[in-house]
Amino acid sequence: MRRSPVPLGLFLVLLILPALRAQPSSQGIWGTPFPHDCSGGDQYWQAPYLYCAANSPNFNAIHMSVIPKGPDRGKVLVWDLSNIPTNPPNGTPPSAWIQRWSIIDPETQSFQNFSLSIPGDKGDLFCAGHAWTPDGELFVAGGTRYILYPGPPPVYAGAKIAIIYDPDNRSWRVQPDMDKVRWYPTVTLLGEDTPNSRMIVSGGFNQWPHDRQNPHQSDTAINTYEAFYAPTAGNQGSWDSIPLPFRYWFKGPRYTSNPSNPNADHPLDEYPRMFLLSDQVYGGPTSRLFMAGLFTKSASVDHLNAPEVWDGPGEQIPSGFKQYGSAVLFPGVPDTVMHIGGAPNGDENAPLNLVQTINMRLANPTWTTTGPHLKRARSRCNAVLLPDATVLVVGGNGGLNCLPPPGQSFCPELRPELYHGGNWHLMSPQGSPRFYHSTAVLLPNGKVLSGGGDTRTHDYEVFTPHYLDQATNPVPPQWLTWPTGAMDYGLEYQVDYEELPIGVDVEKVVLVAPCSTTHHSDMHQRYVELDIVRRGGGPGTFFPPWIVFLTPANPTYAPRGYYMIFLITNAKIPSVAQWVKLE
Repeated sequence: MRRSPVPLGLFLVLLILPALRAQPSSQGIWGTPFPHDCSGGDQYWQAPYLYCAANSPNFNAIHMSVIPKGPDRGKVLVWDLSNIPTNPPNGTPPSAWIQRWSIIDPETQSFQNFSLSIPGDKGDLFCAGHAWTPDGELFVAGGTRYILYPGPPPVYAGAKIAIIYDPDNRSWRVQPDMDKVRWYPTVTLLGEDTPNSRMIVSGGFNQWPHDRQNPHQSDTAINTYEAFYAPTAGNQGSWDSIPLPFRYWFKGPRYTSNPSNPNADHPLDEYPRMFLLSDQVYGGPTSRLFMAGLFTKSASVDHLNAPEVWDGPGEQIPSGFKQYGSAVLFPGVPDTVMHIGGAPNGDENAPLNLVQTINMRLANPTWTTTGPHLKRARSRCNAVLLPDATVLVVGGNGGLNCLPPPGQSFCPELRPELYHGGNWHLMSPQGSPRFYHSTAVLLPNGKVLSGGGDTRTHDYEVFTPHYLDQATNPVPPQWLTWPTGAMDYGLEYQVDYEELPIGVDVEKVVLVAPCSTTHHSDMHQRYVELDIVRRGGGPGTFFPPWIVFLTPANPTYAPRGYYMIFLITNAKIPSVAQWVKLE
């Protein structure tokens, strides 16, 4: 049974009341775009392979993750497509895949370029899903085995590969294969109180295109999920199974999507946007997941206690497939999902400005479309949670609301939008268009890195949000001490910081999980405001200002793993983040 439901009226007040606050202090500032420097890479970074030069569009940061530990902590891991063979005879894979990957330091605009050789029967890491494990390693599932061109359109074949990146020594470890071939899956970390928390790999395709009307007959990935026991650092993981009948996969939601075919599933489909909810939704502890999805239906499942048993609040509005809208766990209103934009039924000529929210703590949760909505309709955008509890939407396709630039089919949305004070606000335009396959992540300094995209693959940009615009004279808190060892759940910890000007003080302590994004979805980012239980020090004492905060009650609020911890002033200015670990 759900407990502590939030009344609908109060929920709407929580979303709308902030509108009374002032607008953002500025529209932010974009830095000059900088190219991917390929010097230092091996032969696979040079011709005749996927050639990369200062102005070459041949490295595309399709996958982007902020590194939480090791020598590259706070830097950014990116990779693109590999040397994917086209039209292999009888689908025969190559002897090995060569996957290029790189570590970016956005502050110095420097790059460390590497190549990974993957056994030919595994596939590559293009179009995989990924999330950080409790020990700060990146778990990657699925990918691409080959592309056939009998088309149009071409046929993309998925992969069973599972692999882990270890930031401590910049190495990759191949894991046991998935049961199903998956292309475009989502990976979500469960909130379990164990070092081997499960990673849910949901949806995706065996191959694309496929039969959407009869997906359960034509594709074994599209409406199933698998559960991987994340290993401790340096070790091998394993897959969860059902003893009788013995199998390693679990069923997705069973909705009738085709009235003429009562056996048709409503599929999880591609990158199904699967979020971990807290135990305030159902009597805990649970590991309940909520699928915001790309289709009309949404659903939830408690894999820990009732795998394969799905329920849900029903349809989103408008009905139909919303191609590449973005979705986030809304900051400051727990267990609330915000779905942003998208292309109705895949029509990229007419994307939506629609913003929908659902609060899963309500007794009978339903999607609401009361707004506010985006100023500009867009699909294929990226939504990033910022430390001041705002949401930044970057890039995207604006459809045919202008005369598309030469060589492009749609209009780029160059102006990001910021959800701040209960409304959406247009920010300063970026220099490079960011369409499909673009990425964006929050950095520990509170800025945002934007890169990739099929129309602008070779460069990156850094956005300085409103709260760090020097023209507004921000005064961020300066750290003195913070927890350097692992933090447990439900315990108190202290931080010290330098004195702030009169009238300015730290108002919030927040955790933000490191981003791990691809294909306009990021299931790992999470905003957690910590309870402040007491404070002291400062003017008139012999001690610097200090705060004691309480960590979350259990891992369903904040899964085990690494987080950026920010101090936020009453002027809504964040500090630079420090790194902490919950375990």
